[in-house]
Amino acid sequence: MTLHKRLDRLEGKRGAAGAGPSVILICDAVTGEPGGALLMGGGGLTREAGECAEAFMARATAGASLAFHLPETGR
Repeated sequence: MTLHKRLDRLEGKRGAAGAGPSVILICDAVTGEPGGALLMGGGGLTREAGECAEAFMARATAGASLAFHLPETGR
C-alpha cells in the first residue's frame, strides 16, 4: 500500500468531524525531534536551523490550515 493510500484510509476513519487538512510530522528516530512535516493534499515544511520543536509544530499546523501546497521552502 502506498503512503498516499494509507493516509487516505486513515483520514477516512476521522469522518466529517475531522474534515480539513492534516499534518504528519517526520521525527528523528533517536531524539524524537520533528525535522519535517507533510501536509495532507501536498506540500511540506522543513524545520529551520535554530527553530525549536514547538515553534516548528505551530508553523506546520498553521501552514496546513493556510494552504494545501506550499513552496519547497515552506514559506
